[in-house]
Amino acid sequence: EEAVVLLSRLLKEEDAAKEFEVTEELPSFKDTKDIDPFWKPYIAWAEANEYFKGHTGEREGEFGFKDNLTARQYAVVLLRALGYVEEADNWDEAYETAVELGLLENVEAEKDEEIVREIAAQMTFNALGTNLKDSEETLADKLEIEMPVVTPDELEVVEVKADNLKEVVVTFNQEVD
Repeated sequence: EEAVVLLSRLLKEEDAAKEFEVTEELPSFKDTKDIDPFWKPYIAWAEANEYFKGHTGEREGEFGFKDNLTARQYAVVLLRALGYVEEADNWDEAYETAVELGLLENVEAEKDEEIVREIAAQMTFNALGTNLKDSEETLADKLEIEMPVVTPDELEVVEVKADNLKEVVVTFNQEVD
């Protein structure tokens, strides 16, 4: 449910989501019928725009209210927001597509691992710098958001020591690839 609000803010559609009309049909998820009314318009908006389609299998027809989100589930949501709907709907390949697009850069989470806000924030940041499907325009470009330019600190040698006669250990001030 928090990811729905986050997504509406990311797409600059929070007012539309907050005011989205709740009907008998939307939200249609069986686990959202008796929830706090605050969440219903957001979830209805996300369902109407097909950002969230709900669980399958044993939990068919459920939104997953109060569930924690996995890295793969949030990657699917971000793929849909970027226009990669077919790729997102391929559950078995969606995570790998997200990895290829860079949505999981600087994220340390297995695909079915529950994520915390920090990881969701990193994935969201990565989505802003990702090209929309079939476009040279990034999500940030579309939303007219100026992305920060990250310049690495100057690389410095912090320490050099010989552990033995055959090996020298060089320690830098930052990680080196």
